[in-house]
Amino acid sequence: MEINDKKRKIIEILFKEKELATSKIAFLISANLYQTEVYLHQLLENNIIEKKEQNSATYWRLKNEK
Repeated sequence: MEINDKKRKIIEILFKEKELATSKIAFLISANLYQTEVYLHQLLENNIIEKKEQNSATYWRLKNEK
Protein backbone atom coordinates (compact mmCIF):
# COMPACT_ATOMS: atom_id res chain seq x y z
CA MET A 1 0.00 0.00 0.00
CA GLU A 2 1.22 3.42 -0.90
CA ILE A 3 0.93 5.91 1.94
CA ASN A 4 0.47 9.32 0.38
CA ASP A 5 0.74 12.63 2.23
CA LYS A 6 -2.92 12.73 3.26
CA LYS A 7 -2.87 9.20 4.67
CA ARG A 8 0.38 9.92 6.50
CA LYS A 9 -1.21 13.05 7.96
CA ILE A 10 -4.25 11.03 9.10
CA ILE A 11 -1.95 8.59 10.91
CA GLU A 12 -0.05 11.45 12.57
CA ILE A 13 -3.28 13.17 13.65
CA LEU A 14 -4.74 9.96 15.09
CA PHE A 15 -1.49 9.29 16.94
CA LYS A 16 -1.80 12.70 18.64
CA GLU A 17 -5.58 12.86 19.12
CA LYS A 18 -6.29 9.14 19.73
CA GLU A 19 -9.82 9.18 18.24
CA LEU A 20 -11.59 11.55 15.86
CA ALA A 21 -14.73 11.75 13.75
CA THR A 22 -14.53 11.58 9.97
CA SER A 23 -15.56 15.22 9.52
CA LYS A 24 -12.87 16.46 11.94
CA ILE A 25 -10.21 14.43 10.14
CA ALA A 26 -11.34 15.86 6.79
CA PHE A 27 -11.03 19.38 8.18
CA LEU A 28 -7.57 18.74 9.66
CA ILE A 29 -6.13 17.25 6.46
CA SER A 30 -7.77 19.89 4.24
CA ALA A 31 -9.70 17.41 2.12
CA ASN A 32 -13.35 16.99 1.29
CA LEU A 33 -15.37 14.49 3.27
CA TYR A 34 -15.75 11.97 0.45
CA GLN A 35 -12.03 11.79 -0.35
CA THR A 36 -11.25 11.53 3.36
CA GLU A 37 -13.57 8.51 3.60
CA VAL A 38 -11.63 6.87 0.75
CA TYR A 39 -8.33 7.41 2.60
CA LEU A 40 -9.80 6.12 5.86
CA HIS A 41 -11.22 2.98 4.26
CA GLN A 42 -7.89 2.26 2.57
CA LEU A 43 -6.14 2.54 5.94
CA LEU A 44 -8.85 0.34 7.48
CA GLU A 45 -8.41 -2.33 4.79
CA ASN A 46 -4.67 -2.34 5.50
CA ASN A 47 -5.33 -2.89 9.21
CA ILE A 48 -3.71 0.39 10.27
CA ILE A 49 -6.80 1.99 11.81
CA GLU A 50 -10.13 0.84 13.20
CA LYS A 51 -13.54 2.44 13.13
CA LYS A 52 -16.24 2.81 15.73
CA GLU A 53 -19.77 3.82 14.80
CA GLN A 54 -21.67 5.65 17.48
CA ASN A 55 -25.12 7.13 16.90
CA SER A 56 -24.82 8.74 13.45
CA ALA A 57 -21.07 9.46 13.64
CA THR A 58 -18.06 7.35 12.73
CA TYR A 59 -14.91 7.62 14.80
CA TRP A 60 -11.46 6.44 13.85
CA ARG A 61 -8.41 5.45 15.87
CA LEU A 62 -5.10 3.75 15.25
CA LYS A 63 -5.18 -0.01 15.66
CA ASN A 64 -4.12 -1.06 19.18
CA GLU A 65 -4.44 2.49 20.55
CA LYS A 66 -6.93 2.53 23.43
